[in-house]
Amino acid sequence: MSMRHYYGLVKPGIVYGNALPFVGAFFLATRGQGHWEETFVLALIGLSLVVASACVFNNIVDREGDAKMERTKRRALATGDVSIGAAAVYGALLGAGGFALLAIYGHLLAVLAAAVGFLVYVFAYSLWAKRRTPWATLVGSVAGAMPPLVGYAAGGGTDPRVAAVLFAILVAWQMTHFYAIAIRRADEYQAAGIPVLPLARGVGATKQQMVFWALVFLLAAPVPAFFIGPFGAGYFLVSLVLGFVWLLWSIAGLPLDDAGKATRAWARFMLLYSIAATAVLFLSMTAAASLNRPAMLLPVEENGAVTTQTSQAPSVTYACDGGKTINATFIEGATPPPPQPGQPPVMTGNVNLVFGDGTRMSLPRTLSADGLRYANADESFVFWSKGQTAMVLQNGAEKDFTNCVETP
Repeated sequence: MSMRHYYGLVKPGIVYGNALPFVGAFFLATRGQGHWEETFVLALIGLSLVVASACVFNNIVDREGDAKMERTKRRALATGDVSIGAAAVYGALLGAGGFALLAIYGHLLAVLAAAVGFLVYVFAYSLWAKRRTPWATLVGSVAGAMPPLVGYAAGGGTDPRVAAVLFAILVAWQMTHFYAIAIRRADEYQAAGIPVLPLARGVGATKQQMVFWALVFLLAAPVPAFFIGPFGAGYFLVSLVLGFVWLLWSIAGLPLDDAGKATRAWARFMLLYSIAATAVLFLSMTAAASLNRPAMLLPVEENGAVTTQTSQAPSVTYACDGGKTINATFIEGATPPPPQPGQPPVMTGNVNLVFGDGTRMSLPRTLSADGLRYANADESFVFWSKGQTAMVLQNGAEKDFTNCVETP
């Protein structure tokens, strides 16, 4: 028994693979606004620990089947290098730590999404569906679609449309990805008694399913571009190309001999392409969302004097209940000096607001541990922005402008 065995139990490839969807969705929610760094790092660690915990418990459930498969027979529980009891304690500690971090630094919705993923993967998929139905992959895809929802919620995102699209992207990606694995490893799954779709319905039927899910991916992947802003066009193009190529390759596999080497080679390519595609997709999402940061006052030196110059950035429009709207232009000030001992930090920057009736207002930024907060001198009017939502407080109460959500 060694640290290597325990490291292998968490299935590091799965843990790392779930990080990128989290990152892309987090920046889709925050646009890099506010003091997001601590939340980002610790919520990502929290999600990784929860995923690692679920993988440990999956290893416990699958230990006998893993011993019969070439790909998994050297796993620590399959070989007996780690006992079931030790693995259970290890998995429980990982899960407790992960959920604690998400609860403290993430958001209640992030905790709920992580909990759904954990329960579905360990119980619905590993304990029940995997050895009972060829559609277990669909059950497992629900768990695999949770990481971007965790990232989106941790970043303050609350728009159900965005959450639904992120969910659809990951489900479609997983179905095509894991069906490629099932075709390549069908003999091993048969030895382990796992009724994957190529065994239960045939390779031809599995190829047809892959075409269907590649089409779903092509339709869903570009949609987040409409929630990103002006720089969403770049993401839209990247996602469209990725999805179109994947669909074409899926179709290309249909006429191949189901039992031939060409089909296995095709499935291998589909597997490798899926890994590359999801990495490029969420990296481009992260880049596009980050480029839509608010305007900043940048120090500029002219003739020996330091002034400030506003960089260009898009405004944000929020749609509120009753058809009301707010257009907000965030202007982040230059880096303030370090706070004096015993004094709160100095806040710089302001927001320029234009309401649907034409009323205009400019508010300075005030101290807040959560999101971006702006208020007038007597605190009678407060504008609060977090992720893709906004709130207006008048004399301490939410009035006139309620349930404000950023529009595409």
